[in-house]
Amino acid sequence: MLVLIPSDVGCEGTSLFHWAARTNNSFSLKSEIPRKFWNCLAPINRALVHNLRMNEMNQGARAARRNQHWMKIHEAAVLLVLEKGLAATTVDSIAAEAEVSRRSFFNYFPTKEDAVLGTRAPWLPEADWEEFVSSKLEVLPRTAKLLAAVLNTSTQAGEGFRRRREMVRAFPELRRRTHVHVQAAEQLVADALIERLKPHQAALLAHELPHDPGAQHALVLLAGTITRYAFTEDPEEFANDWQSAVVRASAMFSSLLDPPVR
Repeated sequence: MLVLIPSDVGCEGTSLFHWAARTNNSFSLKSEIPRKFWNCLAPINRALVHNLRMNEMNQGARAARRNQHWMKIHEAAVLLVLEKGLAATTVDSIAAEAEVSRRSFFNYFPTKEDAVLGTRAPWLPEADWEEFVSSKLEVLPRTAKLLAAVLNTSTQAGEGFRRRREMVRAFPELRRRTHVHVQAAEQLVADALIERLKPHQAALLAHELPHDPGAQHALVLLAGTITRYAFTEDPEEFANDWQSAVVRASAMFSSLLDPPVR
């Protein structure tokens, strides 16, 4: 890396690269570089650290503002639907109630149904993918946990989860939108099993994962059935500890698919 030494910190206006070239030296350790260069780098390093901290603070502030706007639109959508019904509520009326533009609405929600439900397009978290690859669980509960993790990215847990369930109960037509997100999550997991497994990872899982694309698709669909069962069996437990709920549901399905010999 080329590190410039500015003259306004009492240095020579040169660089470590130029110093090495001029003295025909190579360097990799701090002790190999004259002390004056490190003294000159100190204020630069402090400035870099300050800038990084400021960037983190700014990113945190932007994220907080975005969450506030997201919640404001969601709250407006729920209020209007409860007052007027789903059919009579429009994107324009939600935007007006939330005091945002129509364009801003679509920056947060793709449809009015998503605004009412508080949902967004699912995505595959890297941490959950790494857990799937390294997990000691059998392939069925492992896949069900991965799918549930992807589904959770499209929703809010806790009170948001409970409100969404109540809204679907009051307006069954919202269920179609939840199915869209479920299908998108299943597709993300199916694509990951085919495209994201590196050769050495695939080799480690070769004795568990099916190689046939049709069998892989069946695995994901079965994982989706397990996740839905875990949710419908005890919605409150699923909201509070979805991982344990999915593992228990997987154990039940495994016992049905491979019953013990009597």
